[in-house]
Amino acid sequence: MTGAKERFEGDEAHVVDLKIHADPFCEADGREHFQWFYYRVSSAKGERLQMRIVNAGKANFPGGWEGYRAVASYDRKRWFRVEGTSFDRGTGVLTIDYTPTRDAVYFAYFAPYPYERHQALIAEVQSSGTDEKEVALEMVRWLR
Repeated sequence: MTGAKERFEGDEAHVVDLKIHADPFCEADGREHFQWFYYRVSSAKGERLQMRIVNAGKANFPGGWEGYRAVASYDRKRWFRVEGTSFDRGTGVLTIDYTPTRDAVYFAYFAPYPYERHQALIAEVQSSGTDEKEVALEMVRWLR
């Protein structure tokens, strides 16, 4: 876990309440920000889980939870959307309802892009003989 949550035990064995921690204070606007989460659940194969992010309604963009689906992965390479994701506007709680088919599963706001993967991409471009400026221009064109 990246330190972006607190863990609280629920009254039921398979209900876990979580809180997203705010990122450090931002000098640009004088506020803390939070929306991102990333965590792992282990030893839950075949067990229905209801993970409730209890402070989601106070996130920087609470409207972004409407229709949102969390992502999950068993190997941190292939990510899929969790259909059992729902947001209760009245309580501000985001619930991720999922039954893992393996012992360990990762959940995130969106698929993480690890620093190691970033470094591997840079090394690949540098060793390919491709003009780095042309790669950067192509990335800009792709983002438009």
